[in-house]
Amino acid sequence: MSALTKQSGGSHYKNLAIQPVEYIHANGIGYMEGNVIKYVTRWRQKGGVADLEKAKHYIDLLIELEMGKEAVDASKPHELEDGWIEWNKNSHSVLAHQRVEVKFEDGTVDVGFAGEYCGPYSPFRQLKIVAYRLCEEKKEANTPKPAELGDGWIQWDGGDCPVPAGTRVDIRFRRGGDEMNRIAEDLDWVHGKLGWWWDIVAYRIVE
Repeated sequence: MSALTKQSGGSHYKNLAIQPVEYIHANGIGYMEGNVIKYVTRWRQKGGVADLEKAKHYIDLLIELEMGKEAVDASKPHELEDGWIEWNKNSHSVLAHQRVEVKFEDGTVDVGFAGEYCGPYSPFRQLKIVAYRLCEEKKEANTPKPAELGDGWIQWDGGDCPVPAGTRVDIRFRRGGDEMNRIAEDLDWVHGKLGWWWDIVAYRIVE
């Protein structure tokens, strides 16, 4: 039996006319490019928009590594007065889960998570952001514990799948937004080292 007819954790590859691994191997494609192909091929059957964000992340990495440090430094945003930093949705250094103040072209200011302002479903996509600055972190005295999130949601900080194989769960992403009734072992439960948008930050078991 060919190894291509077997797959752990789903069938989103083996049912394809040409599997990503076949195409990648036949064309001698590198690691970064191969991951882009893998994620854009499976996104409808497995990870949804999170897979497209993973593909974009590998494209960004490839551009950065191929361009070299000088080109990357040239793309860094400029610091303005009073702690404001010029907003560039393609090169800002703030992480999606960090709280920021953002200033719009008309002078109005808003506060929220950085991912809310540049995600694919952001309600602010039609507004022009010109600058941002980080909000000071405040330690809340009554930070909710996992059991206190409400409505069955459990906080998740990354690691191995927290539920038995075959369990169906609803999940919530760091970037915002939920996906419902997913098979747990098909999901990526490990958090990225940089706080990636597609990190799962909460889940609840579907009864």
